[in-house]
Amino acid sequence: CYSCGNPAKQMDDTLDYLSSHNVKLMKKGETVESARNGTNLGATIGMIWLDIEGTQYWSSSAQNNINFLQGMVDEGNARGVQMGIYSSSSQWSP
Repeated sequence: CYSCGNPAKQMDDTLDYLSSHNVKLMKKGETVESARNGTNLGATIGMIWLDIEGTQYWSSSAQNNINFLQGMVDEGNARGVQMGIYSSSSQWSP
């Protein structure tokens, strides 16, 4: 949410929330078996996808939107999480 501010903090908050709810985030190159490491976790996920939609949430500046998404991806990568982005053309370029 661009209007919610700080993309790195939003990504940190999301990853912390998942971790606190028994969701293991696999690091790049890690296997499910090594991620679980003998623990009984609720879920193991290998990638966080950013779903880009709802133009009401975005700046009218394409560069601001790019910078915001890059900030989220950079923070996820810094924490070792594989990141993906998906959208439809009507949401990406309304």
